Amino acid sequence: MTASPNKTPSRRRRPPATAISRRETLDGLVELARGIGRPIVAADIQNVPRLYRGVQVHFGTVEGARKAARLPEPQRSSKWTEASVVAELRRLHRERVRLTVPALREHGHDGLVAAAQMFGGLQAMRRKAGVPEPSPLPYSRTSWDEDRVTSEILQRQSRGESLASSKVPASLDSAARKYYGSWQNAIEAAGLEYEDVRLVRRWGKEAICNELRALRRTQPELARGDLHHLPVGAAIPLHFESLDEALSAARIHGWPQWSAQPYPTRDETLELLRQRHHAGLSLRRKDIIRDDHRLELAVLRHFPSFRAAFEAARLPNPFPRRRSA
Repeated sequence: MTASPNKTPSRRRRPPATAISRRETLDGLVELARGIGRPIVAADIQNVPRLYRGVQVHFGTVEGARKAARLPEPQRSSKWTEASVVAELRRLHRERVRLTVPALREHGHDGLVAAAQMFGGLQAMRRKAGVPEPSPLPYSRTSWDEDRVTSEILQRQSRGESLASSKVPASLDSAARKYYGSWQNAIEAAGLEYEDVRLVRRWGKEAICNELRALRRTQPELARGDLHHLPVGAAIPLHFESLDEALSAARIHGWPQWSAQPYPTRDETLELLRQRHHAGLSLRRKDIIRDDHRLELAVLRHFPSFRAAFEAARLPNPFPRRRSA
């Protein structure tokens, strides 16, 4: 039977234009795993928003993306299994505990949050447990405070959503300005770097090449895997087939190195932060990058934010809360 000439042929659904391709996502995962030197988990990928978005669009879960990339599974904690995480989420749901990262941590379930990350993230585990997505908190004029502003910012970061002021809900932007004086102050109070969330810079091939050349001069010992934690690392898959192609276009050879020095452990990271504080050095992220780039990456590896690291180290937050009159 001949198809009607007026019938529009079916087309394969394309991912959103903001997502990198399936091939670029797989290549990015392999590069990230090679640079880290161990099996990757959801927290590693969430530090690279473009790559995390590609995983969500093309594979749905980190576990599915790992299998497609033929990467090894991370070792599971003896305490937690996928089944026990599902069972605990169902139990807490029956007890009317809000199943979000901030709420679970507030109730002392940090271990459950970490275990959920090992199995594809809290959102994926909620679906496997068959519990509904938490409904938005009701808005009222008295519902916002400094902690909720910070919590909302970190939740958006964990979901890979934009933190540019023009892209966040108006209520969040307004509350941030009320309690911190500006959106930039609120971002920094959450332990994030404001320059990383702005929408001002537009990456192109030439800009990427220039940035790679600058990094080679300023960070000659940078490892390949570390590039994924930098803004230019997230931009490379959008314009080049691979990191090697980007390096070739920039006429760079023999850099960055394949193997990196071991990252500081969690305890070593906390001690290094304490040493900086006791020495009177700045704890602002941009200053830590300037002095010790691997310390910055170690903080991102072991903690959801710089603010969480400061709290674990029992150090004062370098970003003071500010209330408008």
